Amino acid sequence: MIAAVRTQLARLSLRSKLVGLYLLFGILPVMLLAGAFYQLSLNILLEKATENLQAITAKNNELVESQLKRIDEAALMLTVDQELHSLMNPALPPGNLEILHGSREIKRILDRYFMGISGIFACHMYTDCYMMAGNIADPAIPNSVPSMYVPYEEFAQSDLYRAAREAGGKLVWYPTYEYESMYDLEEYRNIDYNYPYLFSAVKQINCLDDSSREEPILIVSFLPEFFGGIVRDEALEADGASCFIVSQDQGMIYAQGDRELAGELLSAISDLDSKSGNARLRLNDQEYLVVYDTLTYTGWKQLVAVPNHAYTGSLSALPGMALAASALLAVILTVLVCVTTSNIIRNLKMVIAGMARLGDGEFMIHLPEAKNDEFGFLARRFNEMDERIHALIVENYEIKLREKEAQIMALNLQLNPHFLYNTLSTISWMAVDAGQSDIVEAISHLSNMLQQSFRNKCDTCTVEEDLNWLRDYLYIMNLRFENRFTVDIRMDPGL
Repeated sequence: MIAAVRTQLARLSLRSKLVGLYLLFGILPVMLLAGAFYQLSLNILLEKATENLQAITAKNNELVESQLKRIDEAALMLTVDQELHSLMNPALPPGNLEILHGSREIKRILDRYFMGISGIFACHMYTDCYMMAGNIADPAIPNSVPSMYVPYEEFAQSDLYRAAREAGGKLVWYPTYEYESMYDLEEYRNIDYNYPYLFSAVKQINCLDDSSREEPILIVSFLPEFFGGIVRDEALEADGASCFIVSQDQGMIYAQGDRELAGELLSAISDLDSKSGNARLRLNDQEYLVVYDTLTYTGWKQLVAVPNHAYTGSLSALPGMALAASALLAVILTVLVCVTTSNIIRNLKMVIAGMARLGDGEFMIHLPEAKNDEFGFLARRFNEMDERIHALIVENYEIKLREKEAQIMALNLQLNPHFLYNTLSTISWMAVDAGQSDIVEAISHLSNMLQQSFRNKCDTCTVEEDLNWLRDYLYIMNLRFENRFTVDIRMDPGL
């Protein structure tokens, strides 16, 4: 089988083999790189999205906690309020008029502490000597209606009451509850009102001097939409995004988005006990990014789930683009193979023709070197070889010329010393005629030096010749430096 494949491949033309190799090693890496790039981009995008969601969730929790902290601080200030203390510790049991007046005073005190805090839906105080004070109708305002009604006796039987008593003065955050179920108001089930679900903060206000009496209880109520006004962000408004706030026992306090997703989400997160975290989960046949963070004041958790496609939608076109790019690349590679093979044959013919001309003795052919590929390199090397051969021929010719020039120079060197000696002899006779014996002596020593230098063509000479040359040289130096030095030559006569 393998032998048959090799035989078929051997029969293919060079162009067909190159097309196959180009397509195999050109398109396959592109597809692999496109897949790797897609997966890497997807992971990076989801990691950045997770970090962004985690930061948004933490920021939202900080905003929520800043509001809840104000409730806690106001409730703490209410505990030490002197007006409230005076109202709750009257000298005599209040009559009907005092009860009405005291209830209105308590409402005024509550408004002073809580009216300026945004997000509060209703604020009430349960006492053992006044009416349920708080958001009640104000007789001074025409057509005033209560924004919320807390039944007095029903409250004393509710879980809110029991939670406040058990806490003994600590602010308790009670998760979202159904209003009519909390107070057992069956008649409200057929009434359309604007607070069917609430969550509340209750606190026992320890301000009574008489320990036999019941301490008052503060009830601050919120609509679940309180969280919706805070946890708004572009990331949470993406298609399919959901935001939930759940209690420690995983009771739903606030839901934005797909409520049915909450149950599956809570059961899928295994480490919900940690303060914060993130996960990638498959819920309702979709991949989701999930992050959660804990509210410090309440212990409730904010969970945010955003489908992956909200972030990766822009990457969905990448596989199709990679396929289209591969098809285009296949066409381009095929065209390139055809063009390349044509160029190879043409360049080979050009080099072969140049070699033939060089073999015929034609030099300085110079093939074109415009291309920066292997054929361009081959052309440059061919031209260098051609130039080198031509240079060697020229060099051989020049060597012969230099040999001729050396012979002529040697003849000149033989003529020049005679000219120099004759000139020195003429100057010496002129000095004799002028009676300049010193000049005659100097010229004589110089002439001796030059004769010895020109006459000695070897690397060695006798000691006597060398000493004679040295004495002539020292005589001339003495003339130059005006006899400022003396030279004493001591030598074994046997030398």
